[in-house]
This record gives sequence, C-alpha cells and structure tokens, in this order.
Amino acid sequence: MEINDLNAVQAKQKEAIQLLTGGEVLELLRNKRFLTAWDELFQSCPWATIFQGKEYVTTWYSMYHKLFLPILVKAERGEKLVGLLALGKYCDGSGLIVGAGAKHAEYQTWLAEPSNGEEFVQSALYEIQKIFPKSDIHLKFLPDKTPLSWTKSNPIWRKTCVLRRFTQPLLLINEVSITKELRKKNRREKINRLNKLGKLKFERITDSLHFSSVINELITQNDFRKVAMYNIAYFEVDPLKKSFLLALFEQNLFHATVLKLNNQIIASNISIADRGWAHLWGLSSHAPSFGKYSPGILHFLLLGQQLAKEGYKVLDLTPGDDPYKYGLATEHAEAHELRISGSLPSYAKDMAIVLVWRYLGRLGINRKVLKYKLVKKVHRAKERFRVMLELGPVQLAKSLLYRPGSAGKQQATYQLWPATAPPPAQGGIRRDSLDDLLLYRPARAQVSRWEFLEEAMVRFETRQHSYTLAEEGRLLLCVWLGAPGAGPEEAAALQDLYCHPDGAGKLQAFLGAVAGEVAGTQKCRRVTISADTASKALSWLL
Repeated sequence: MEINDLNAVQAKQKEAIQLLTGGEVLELLRNKRFLTAWDELFQSCPWATIFQGKEYVTTWYSMYHKLFLPILVKAERGEKLVGLLALGKYCDGSGLIVGAGAKHAEYQTWLAEPSNGEEFVQSALYEIQKIFPKSDIHLKFLPDKTPLSWTKSNPIWRKTCVLRRFTQPLLLINEVSITKELRKKNRREKINRLNKLGKLKFERITDSLHFSSVINELITQNDFRKVAMYNIAYFEVDPLKKSFLLALFEQNLFHATVLKLNNQIIASNISIADRGWAHLWGLSSHAPSFGKYSPGILHFLLLGQQLAKEGYKVLDLTPGDDPYKYGLATEHAEAHELRISGSLPSYAKDMAIVLVWRYLGRLGINRKVLKYKLVKKVHRAKERFRVMLELGPVQLAKSLLYRPGSAGKQQATYQLWPATAPPPAQGGIRRDSLDDLLLYRPARAQVSRWEFLEEAMVRFETRQHSYTLAEEGRLLLCVWLGAPGAGPEEAAALQDLYCHPDGAGKLQAFLGAVAGEVAGTQKCRRVTISADTASKALSWLL
C-alpha cells in the first residue's frame, strides 16, 4: 500500500525521474545542455543556496568522487529539468548518504520548481531507497523556506524522517548600523591599540595568485585554533580540502578578506557568496598572539562594511551554538537537519537524539558546550589510560604523587645569558611558529596534543612567545618567553621547556641560541630559565 501511494505521487507528477550514480553522474556533468538546465532550475528555486549550484557541486564531485559515490536524481518534464537532488554516498562502508558537499556544504537540499518541491523530493527519495534500501540519508542543514510539511503529513515518511530545528543567525548588511557598532567604546579602543602597534589594513583578495600565497598561513591559524579548542584539525585530516578551496576560488565563488597589521595577517575570513548573500564558510581564523584585541570580531564588522559597499544584503553566520554569532546577528531564520532512516534501529536512535537535545534545550543547556565537555572528558580519560600503559604502575604512582610545583619536585632558576661563549647558529629555531607547534605529538607519557595546544593558545593570548625547533615533521624542542614582568628586573625569563626524547642532544645548543636571541631582542642583561632541579636534560647547567 505504501509503495502504491508513492507510485501515485509519481504518476501525478507526470515527470521522468532518473537516478544516476558514479561514472554516469560524472559523464552527465560534461553535458552543456544539462548544465544550462541546472542553472535555470537553480535560479527559479526560492530555497536554493550556492551549495546546490552547478559550480559548487561539480567541483566537489570532481575532487571527492573517490571518497563519495556520486548520486544524482533528476526529474524532467519533456526537455525541461524540473527537479534535482545531488548526493554522495560514503565509500568507507558506512553506507551513509549525504548531500553533495558533505561536511563542506553548509546547506544541503534539493532543487525544484516551487509548485512541485514536495512531490519531487518524495519521488527522488523513493528512487534512492530502491537502490540503497538500508542506507541512512542525512541532509544538514536544510535552509529556510525548504518545503518540509511532507515529512509529517505523509504517513510513509513520518515513520522514517526525523527533523531537528536549528536557529540560523543572520547579520543584515546595514552600513550605518555596522559603523555604529565599530564606534562603540570597546571596539574603538581595540582598533586604536592595534593602530599604535603599526599599520592596520583590511584587504579583499581577488587574485588567485594572491590567494594561493596566503592560504597556507590561513590554514595554519585555522587548524591551530580548532585543535586547541575542539581537537579537530580539518585540513590535516582532509588533505583534499586545500585543493578544494583553491578550485572554488578559481570558480569565483569566494569572498576572501584578511586583516593585516604591518603586513602580518591577524584575522581572515573566506565566505562563499551568491545572490546578495555571503555565507560564513570555508575558513575563518585569527592570530592567537593578538587574541586580546578580538581581531576575529573586528574583522567580521569590517567585513560587514565591505559587503555593504559591494551591495550584499546578508552575512549568513550559519547555524551553530557559537556565542559570537548571536552577538553579531541582527535577525534569525530557521534551518533543519533531516535524517531519513534506512532501518528501525536507526530511526529509534535518531529520535532519541532529537528528544535528548530538545530536553536539554528547554533546560537552557548549550548543545555545543555540553558536547565539547563530554568529548574532552573522554579524550582525557583515553590519555590517562595511554600514560598508564607507557609508564607502568610504579612510575604512574610516582607521577601522581609528585606533580609539578609540589613538594616532591623543586624548581630552580638557571642563568643562560650572559653566556660564556657566543651562541651557536640558530638553524631552524623559530619564534611564535604555529606550524611548529602543530607538529607536537606526545611521547613517553607527555600531555596530549589537545592540552598542549590549548595551553599554547592561552600563552599567546597572555603575550608570551614560543621558540621552537622542528625537524622531519616533529616538534623536538619548545620553550616559552614569559610576558613582560614575569622574571627578575633586567632579566628575561624562559619557562616550561618541552623536550622530545629525540631532541635531547640538541637542547644545549637550542637554549644557547634562544637565550642569545632573547637577549638581543629584549635588550636585557640576563636570560634565565625555570626548570625542575631533577631534570636530567638540564644537568649541564649545574
């Protein structure tokens, strides 16, 4: 009976529905007539976003077709394209089907004429379920105005569809109000302080060579912050993402801007733009050493001014629980996540997730914060287990009983400068290198990468500076120069030395070079380092 009902929907539609996969999809994307029809349908669909445009989807398919099986469902009435749903099926064995773009697409939906948006998607989903009957289908996020009443009105889909509602914060582009926001006392003070440090410049990037020359720096800033906060390095785990961004820039889909201080990039944003909307997507970063000036927020407001000059109407801050988005938003829309289950257990799981999050929302609990705290606790529990395995029970007990700063370990201050001999050549030693810090990997029961970079970000924000030595893709040595006033008068204080086991042989030369560099740049008479008196690595100082 259910299948007959769906057949009736198809008959009423009087359209030819066709599902293509893999090479069939890639071949169709070379058809100019089809691409023209796609563009015409895109322009007529009121809920379409740039993530359903032919430029975006074809670029993603070309880059990721080995990781995702391309799936395309199209509906034609005569020679006219009247419906299109672009998807990808994970090739990792999970069987999960997602909207084209997967995690790279902020919005995932179908294209259709307004009069048959619901009929088309039901027919398209039926075709998918015939070929992939046990696969779950996830579309996140469905943009505002997407027709969704069929998920509740049709008894067939009511048994398999689960919807989650999300708030979509929007910054309506109004140059007067944005300028007013920038003139607020706290914003103005931060801009004035930055101007005292040098030349502050907001810059739009339109040239592909210019974009290529800065993208590595933007990626490093982005991944450093993401690992420090969430233990996720998007570009590191996805080696294709950088090439994907470069390809999209060549398609003129990006609105890329940077905020510079003395030609150093201190904040950036790459939005994807179309139809008078700029979507916060792709990459957003700031230099952690300038964190106290809130360069990311200042950049967003300057971006709003730039978008106003270029005629944009909306900066879409995209769904999410990030507090800064709601601080910037002037209006809110609705977005949804749609999960279509391929089995009863999957449906039960999806429903349970929705009910739990809904209940927590009523209690005023931020979903992202809760998830972050839970993930962090699990991660730290795994790290404790790793330490236990590496140390063994005796050494583990000692490490728990004698912690840094406790009575069991004594700290001493050693003098590194003036040195008895000129410092050795610096070699690969670098100051404030995020690239080097990202190469940290724990060895012999050291702290996790997440904790190491989380602490590093805090140090940068409190005006500390790192000196590092990295070789062959590993961070070997790192030491921190304390903020002004952290050490004795007329002295610069180094602290919190990190030494990878393979870097012990280079430690003396490293500290000598760092001390010489610090003495020269800080114009101080002495350079000291605080360390554990029992440290074998520093026995040469005694």
